[in-house]
Amino acid sequence: MISSLLFLASSTFALDAGDYAPNFLLPAMNSKVAVKQLGVSDVAISQYIGPIPTVETNYLVLYFFDSKVPFKEIVDLNQVKLDYKEKKVQILAIYMDSDKRLLSELNRNRISFPVLQDTYSIVARRYDVDSRQSCFILDSNSKFVQQKNCSKIKNLRDYLDRVFK
Repeated sequence: MISSLLFLASSTFALDAGDYAPNFLLPAMNSKVAVKQLGVSDVAISQYIGPIPTVETNYLVLYFFDSKVPFKEIVDLNQVKLDYKEKKVQILAIYMDSDKRLLSELNRNRISFPVLQDTYSIVARRYDVDSRQSCFILDSNSKFVQQKNCSKIKNLRDYLDRVFK
């Protein structure tokens, strides 16, 4: 299973439901959060989902965003994480920019999930992200469940509400 996750060094492709998610390793901007959750500051999705996860997870949300996305969306995403904590929904945000000012906002607002730095959008290209804001939902087996329009976090919340009814 691990080999099926790691064979994708730099390929780009569209994910379909049931496909395995490409694994990646990125540094956390808010490394204290990553170290607290995982014991390391570089984060891979295989630490959350797959055969031997570090963190117990039913669903993993990958949230790609850039500096044009209002920070309120990240605060709203943090509330989603808190609201679905008992359902074991984990969130990894992937920042597709190099603006370091985000770090002070992450700390000031006590964002409770790792925000990963993808400065050159390498991971974003692997996931075929073509907008400044995109979500992927993965199950605990590393399989792609759904891509959601994340222009508003409410869309993600509505989807999760339907999953857990």
